[in-house]
Amino acid sequence: MDLIQAVAELHPRGVNLLEDPSGLDAAALAEWVKALGSGGEVGGSRRSPNEKAKSLENLLASCVDLLEEIGGWNRVVGAVKLLKEGYPVDWRIFREYWDLTASVGKFSRLGSETIIDRVARRNGVSVPTVYRKRDQVPERIAIITMRLNPDEDPGKVLI
Repeated sequence: MDLIQAVAELHPRGVNLLEDPSGLDAAALAEWVKALGSGGEVGGSRRSPNEKAKSLENLLASCVDLLEEIGGWNRVVGAVKLLKEGYPVDWRIFREYWDLTASVGKFSRLGSETIIDRVARRNGVSVPTVYRKRDQVPERIAIITMRLNPDEDPGKVLI
């Protein structure tokens, strides 16, 4: 779940990487995390780049084996596809939030409104709902990913 959130928030391809894994493997993820440690500001984080990169390195180390065990990032992409079909509004809110964040910055304003305000207004939901969906979607993706049967089509979920 934390890895999914980190990719959406910090990876240059952001949410797009959750839908199209081309070019992503454990080595590519490790390179990306390493680059975070040597760069400037990391995704609008209030923590220092080195602190954020160290946190991501620890997270990556614990996730690589699990990712390989469940069939790699393609399983996450399969889970995203299922989530988009089952919870299209949740996915739209999640995606719109991170797309806007990537384009204007996490703490920026869009005219007189914040990113959260704009996403809420566009989707006809409250600000707390946007926060909740932003946090729930990675959790749901993780749950679906773990329930996918690695020996079958990604469309079949273990119950």
